[in-house]
Amino acid sequence: MTFNLLDEQWIPVRTADGKRRRIAPWEITSTEHNDPVAAVDSPRADFNGALIQFLIGLVQTSDLVPPREPDWGCLFRSPPDAESLREAFDVHRDAFFLSGDGPRFLQDMQDLAQHKGAEWHMEDLLMDIPGNGHFVKARDRDGFCFGCTATALYCLHINAPEGGRGNLTGLRGGGPLTTILLPPHERLWETVWLNVISREDLASMPANASSNGKQDIFPWLAPTRTGEPTFPHDVHPLQLYWSMPRRIRIDFDTLGSGVCDICGQSSDRLVQRYFTRPHGVAYRGPWKHPLTPYSIDKDGVPLSRKARAGSINYRNWIGLVVKSTETADKAGSRQLPALVVERFMGNRRNTVRKGSRAPLWGFGYDMDHMKARCWFDGKMSIHAVSDRIVRAYEVQTERMVKAAITIGGYLNWCLKQAWFSESATVRGDFGFLATAFWTGSEPDFFEHLNNLIDELEKASAEPPVATLRSWHQYLCRLALRLFDEYAASGSIEDEDPARIAKARNKLKGLNWGKKVRVDILQLPEQQKTPTT
Repeated sequence: MTFNLLDEQWIPVRTADGKRRRIAPWEITSTEHNDPVAAVDSPRADFNGALIQFLIGLVQTSDLVPPREPDWGCLFRSPPDAESLREAFDVHRDAFFLSGDGPRFLQDMQDLAQHKGAEWHMEDLLMDIPGNGHFVKARDRDGFCFGCTATALYCLHINAPEGGRGNLTGLRGGGPLTTILLPPHERLWETVWLNVISREDLASMPANASSNGKQDIFPWLAPTRTGEPTFPHDVHPLQLYWSMPRRIRIDFDTLGSGVCDICGQSSDRLVQRYFTRPHGVAYRGPWKHPLTPYSIDKDGVPLSRKARAGSINYRNWIGLVVKSTETADKAGSRQLPALVVERFMGNRRNTVRKGSRAPLWGFGYDMDHMKARCWFDGKMSIHAVSDRIVRAYEVQTERMVKAAITIGGYLNWCLKQAWFSESATVRGDFGFLATAFWTGSEPDFFEHLNNLIDELEKASAEPPVATLRSWHQYLCRLALRLFDEYAASGSIEDEDPARIAKARNKLKGLNWGKKVRVDILQLPEQQKTPTT
């Protein structure tokens, strides 16, 4: 019994008309009954994140990839038909057998059941299910269908957290943040192609692009490298998309029947267990995945950004949308968006109608070591701007965000001055202040972004003073409003009106001071601190 992921219709999708069906990977450009495929549509949000990365990796590994960046736009405008995709994918068909006698997709070559492998129930592949020991037959579960088995396997490998006892983290570290560009109008092919890089970009990765062995792309086609670390120069850069940090072997010999625990489909071939051994591929060194933003430390080492609840908002604009253009942060790090975002902000935005927005979809597991605290999933818009203003757009948006970070910090500090005496020991979580500030200002940030674009398009060599001044004034008003709302929110006996008034005046002085107006926003020296 064999199941090949390139042949079978196992990927759940939603069409433009809202219909739900399952397709084979080569059907992503299908327009059956003039109803194109819009998006992946799994019952689980983390599976959607895994499926879109699987499809991006599959296309990236094919010969459809453009040699150079200028060639990229052709297939975005004119997608290949289903048969062309099928032929392009079939080159690697032998690497995508989920079951069978030969190498199996993302599984160890050894029969781990016969080599002291630990036995686990299928649901233990899910990162949000706490592991509780070996396989327990008493669990009221039927098992996973083959499609959900493949998705769960891929999802674990690309997000693999610290696992203890030789269970290794993924190539991007545990719980990486993934950022995917979405087209203005949902089309699955356009989503995939927006996040594929050129062969020229791939060859520039710190990896062994001259490698011709398939096992250097798909590590399960050879015995697992367990005895030594795997650095980028040891394998082909395409292994970025097919990393295998865990040793897992699915049991396809003992199948059950019933309803899939994930998707609810009835089947007489439900997978119920798998076997593991410690020490999969140990990824080390300067790996940089094209779908993940990084910070580059003072020694030049790339550190992947981690998924954190609320991490897709304009506070993180620097590093998600634009790279640091000025000085590094206090730790000496520079922030870099994912390579696919950099490419969009370069030439690719010209393929999207000027003035429209391309949503940035970010997601990942917010991890606390081995424990998944939550699955984070968020979106934020990126504008497609003209070549003439793109550089100014990046510089000015960075200044707007830095101004907000600075004033938000002043608000936090001055509120503590209002609440507590100088000799008080302050403990506790004040995250609610940041939430109120950033959530409250986000709609106005994007409104000012629209104004910024208009001003940059109309202006000659002058900086966008009107927009920057309006943004500064808005932030100052918001900070004072939040200060007034929270300053007197404590118990009456602890309030000190004089201390509150002093802290409020301090906040006004800081917000209207030279650091924000001149050093960050570079506004002309003509504003005075308001009296209210």
